Amino acid sequence: MITLEKAIDMFLTEQYLKGNTVKTKEFYKTTLGYFVNFIGKDKLISDITMQDLNSYKLGYGSKLKMENHPFPPAENKLISKTTIQTYIRSVRAFLGYLFTEGYLKDDFRRSFKLPKAPIVYDILKLTH
Repeated sequence: MITLEKAIDMFLTEQYLKGNTVKTKEFYKTTLGYFVNFIGKDKLISDITMQDLNSYKLGYGSKLKMENHPFPPAENKLISKTTIQTYIRSVRAFLGYLFTEGYLKDDFRRSFKLPKAPIVYDILKLTH
């Protein structure tokens, strides 16, 4: 029985062993930390459901940008869809690791889809 917190530690160790950059490891540590805070560090990974994942996605859809920041902006805005996509990508990579290593019986990556986000065109790419 592996807790979510322990599984994330194992995943981060795997990132280190794969030779990923410090920036990549910090990215996973931060974004998966949001997931742990939402789901609960003591939840068993075998108990993770699609409902948990969808609740996480919906929860961040209504989260304010820089919420709980010591210097919040004057105007509160919701986290962008692109940021939510980034968080979901991180969780999907983590879930893929758990499935590939045999810790999860279900591969949630296919059903845990990214939310739609606006397409941002790079002006430099359009002119060349």
